[in-house]
Parts: sequence; structure tokens; C-alpha cells
Amino acid sequence: MNALVFGRATGRLSPGALRVRFGTVWMWPGIALTEKRGPTCVPIAADVARFWITRLHGPQANESAVLGCLDVAARRLNEGDEAGAQKALEGSGLTHLSSDGAALMRAVAGSLGIAPLDLPWAYGPRLWRAEHIAAHLPLFRDYAPAAGLLAKAAGWDESKHPRVPAGSREGGRFQGGEGGAAGASPEKPIQLPEIVITPLPPSGGGIGDNGGLPLEQPPKIPEDEPLSERLRNAFAKLAARWLARALAGAAFGPEGEFIVGLEAAAETVAWLYDKYPFIKSYLDEPKSLDELQRNVGKPEKGYEVHHIVEQTSAERDGYSREDIDAPDNLVRIPTLKHWEITGWYMTPNEDFGYISPREYLKGKSWDAKRKVGLDALIDAGVLMR
Repeated sequence: MNALVFGRATGRLSPGALRVRFGTVWMWPGIALTEKRGPTCVPIAADVARFWITRLHGPQANESAVLGCLDVAARRLNEGDEAGAQKALEGSGLTHLSSDGAALMRAVAGSLGIAPLDLPWAYGPRLWRAEHIAAHLPLFRDYAPAAGLLAKAAGWDESKHPRVPAGSREGGRFQGGEGGAAGASPEKPIQLPEIVITPLPPSGGGIGDNGGLPLEQPPKIPEDEPLSERLRNAFAKLAARWLARALAGAAFGPEGEFIVGLEAAAETVAWLYDKYPFIKSYLDEPKSLDELQRNVGKPEKGYEVHHIVEQTSAERDGYSREDIDAPDNLVRIPTLKHWEITGWYMTPNEDFGYISPREYLKGKSWDAKRKVGLDALIDAGVLMR
């Protein structure tokens, strides 16, 4: 299996964790830190960038330097200078992982079936327990498609990163490359907590099809409230996707027990009560276009109004708000499906020549944009074929 590795290709340690590919700044494993707004490349929201940076590099990461480097890199990308953008990122200071970040990275790498970053980590006290690491995995699984595409562009040499022997506890996963990074000596390996990690199937599924837990192992409902809104949303997505796969595969079994457990917990746990409508709506059967459009005028928790012809693409090409917000272009769909489709539009896609659907649609006709939008709704299981 291919993997995305930053560094070592030149025989020396990578200067940092950020790489420029496809006109975008990426953070491992496939998180875009820049985005297009109209014709202009800009950094993503600062609070979102900080969240991802601190997951792997800890709160001590020099965030101000990172954000400044991202801004410079975005300007270079607007000038068509990818080499200059990459050089700007060398001052980001992201040259080490935190001790928690190193453990998380190994867990994410095992979950996605890719290799971890070839970076040293700073030894220090571990603050995250096993359940904190496990709760983060669904967040990173959303970036599996981008990680796979970036891996193909990285010139990966699997012979330098052989898999762990199948008989070992981590059988089938990739080892570190050529002796590992500075500070990652065999005498001081990362000690991971015991976490059940399920590798994802090969990429290529539809929107939202990113694998997950096997049907006999529904996700554990957290006893304590997750630490952030992002982690609460991550559980909602994981629960919804597990149930969708389970209900599609069998009429009886563990999915019934999980539904009962969710409903019971939602009655007494405030955060889960708030998220349950999002999980429930995700399980909706595909509907006709007429029904999706009629439901726009019926607000309901767990659903959002979605534009068939994506707003960003339409605005960039000069279409009016009257056209964009016309009833024929609006549908009401499950919130979690809406998030998945939005993420799909921003992710490089092999079907569109390894650029994102949003970039592919630049300058295309309204009918072309609408066709892609309708296909996205079908692939997400929202619209009937």
C-alpha cells in the first residue's frame, strides 16, 4: 500500500511537516491548510489551523510563525511559485512532534495504513489517555482520500519502509524509514497505549465511504463528554456511518443494540442529546429531487439547506445570488451528509485529474456544475438514482 512521507527522499531529515502539492499547502496526512476563495489562495481559518497543528505538535508549537508562513506560502501560490511557497514553509518551526502527537500519529498511520512523518519527537509527559487518542481517529479518517492521492505524488519507495511482520502485534503496518528520524532511536520507541485500530479499506469509495469499525464492534459511546465540539461531532459522524453500514448489511444484530444504547444515552446525556438528530438523519433513505426541494421550507434539527450548484464555484464564475439561491438549486439534506459533500468538493480527486471538484468546475457552465452537484448527492446517498 502506498503511503505519504514527508522528508527522507533526499536522504536528509525533512525541515518540517508541511508540503506543497497541487497548488495547496498540506499537513500530514492530507489536511489542506490553504483554500481557494474565488481565484485567490488563502490560508484556512486560523483557529482551524491551530487545532490541527497542536494535535501533532503540541501547544508549544510556534503557531504565530506557522500562520505567518502559511500567509507567505499562499501569496507565493497565487503567483504560481510552488517552490517559493515550499521555501516559505521551512520557517514554520514544525520540526518536532509532541510526545502525545507522536503517539497519535502512529495510531493514525496504523488506522489509515500509511507511514508516519519522518520527524523526531520531544520527550515529555504524556497528557492524553488511550481514549483521547482513539477519539481523534475519526477526525483523521476524513482525510484518507487526500492522503492516498498525495501518496501517489510522493514518489514513495515501499522497499525503504517495509511492513512489520504479519505475526507481530502491529502486523501489516509500515515501519519507519531507514533507521528513523533523529531522536527516534530503536532504544526509545514510542510507547503507544493499547488501542484497537482498524485499517481502512482501499480508497475509491463514494462520498463519506471511508471505512471504519467492523459491524461487530460499534463505536463505544463515551462515558465522559468529549473535550471539544469537534470531537463531539466526530463521534456523531462515526456513529452515523457505522449505523448506515450496519443497517445496509443486516436487519438484525449489533446495530439494534447500538441504536437502543444511543437512544437511552441521548435521553440523559446533554451533549449526545444535541447530536442524536444528526446521527438519525444520516440514516435517511435516498429521496427524490422533488422531495428534497420541497423540504427546504421545513427547518429541522439534523438537516441543512444545500446548494446543488456549489455556491463558491458559482460566485467565482459570476453567477448572481438570485440564480444561486433559486428554489431549483436548493435541497434540504442531512447535516453530516452536507459536511461530507462540502469536504469532497475541496479534496483532490482522481476522477478530475487530481484536482478538487471545485477547481475542476472553475469556468464550467451552469449545467456542468449542476450535473456534478447532482452526482455528488447520489454518491452521498441523499438523492435517488
